[in-house]
Amino acid sequence: MKQAHSPRRKVKLGSLQLSIEAIVVLIIAITVLGLGLSFIRKLFTGTTEKLAGISEQLSEEDRRAIEQSQQEITFLTSELKVSGKDLDINFGIRNNRKQEVTFQLQDNSRTNLERAFYCYDLITDETQKREDLRGQGKFIKFETFPTISIKAGRSAIIPLKIQVEAEAPPTVYQCRLDLKIIEEPTGTQLTTPRDYSTKEFTIVKQ
Repeated sequence: MKQAHSPRRKVKLGSLQLSIEAIVVLIIAITVLGLGLSFIRKLFTGTTEKLAGISEQLSEEDRRAIEQSQQEITFLTSELKVSGKDLDINFGIRNNRKQEVTFQLQDNSRTNLERAFYCYDLITDETQKREDLRGQGKFIKFETFPTISIKAGRSAIIPLKIQVEAEAPPTVYQCRLDLKIIEEPTGTQLTTPRDYSTKEFTIVKQ
């Protein structure tokens, strides 16, 4: 005679199956989340390490020259020559205000001519190339930290990666750094960034 399965046993089996499925779903979710966090961590860590490596290439003599400069923005040279795709340099920012402030160095959400770093002209007879440079920020890209906080009367050495696109014509580019203050000493974020200093420089693609 076959033994009939009680309703209680069926309920237990059903509950066990649901529990196993829930555990499997949870494991999959944790795995996906871990992979996502790992990717984000590697992305930001890679950028930070890459920029930190630029600063390590700076000689002690050049480091002292930047740190001892009284200029608000210091470039070791105003003419930067690029023979390949990328150029890594260091530059200095000095806070000549009487209190600590935060400066904005990069904001990719803004249009080309509203960013801190941008190139606005090049030696060429082609009008379209000039318009592409000014309007879309083509040919030359800048990568550095988004912001930097500097105490009153102190200087900071900032790594900068300059990336030249493959289609960039070999010529001279006129570029600019518009340095703005985005945060006051009280920690209040400014609605409109405040002008601090500017620096003109050229990039020569060889």
